[in-house]
Amino acid sequence: MESAESGGSGRGKGSENTNSRSVAFVVSMDNNVTKSTKPPPSRFKTYHKKEITSQALEVKQHEAECRRKENERQMIKRLIQKREECQKLNAHFEELLAQHAKFKGMEGTEDIPLMSKKELIEKFRTVNKGYSKMASCITNPNTS
Repeated sequence: MESAESGGSGRGKGSENTNSRSVAFVVSMDNNVTKSTKPPPSRFKTYHKKEITSQALEVKQHEAECRRKENERQMIKRLIQKREECQKLNAHFEELLAQHAKFKGMEGTEDIPLMSKKELIEKFRTVNKGYSKMASCITNPNTS
């Protein structure tokens, strides 16, 4: 064990810094360390003693399979609903594009009936709300 006073502080050749106060400990790694005599908690004692029967295991596996199938059905149902919402949103957006083309006087828009200003505003709000909902579902997929 070296101390700072003996010059073994390792700060370079010939440095005798007496302001440094180094302390070193020697830790014995012998097997003479006393072990705790307290018994382990009961929750650790019974953990490995629990046995499960094959019938109980089959029941658990069946329940897990049922939950998995139900989750899959719900996921498919949500996908179908989102697809229908997207189709409706697309139809509304195409109506707005057709009205815009008619307003600009483009060719081929003669058979499109002109919407009132109130109808256009309502259609625009519907499309805007639909896109906002779709964007929030993309950024946070846990909410529907």
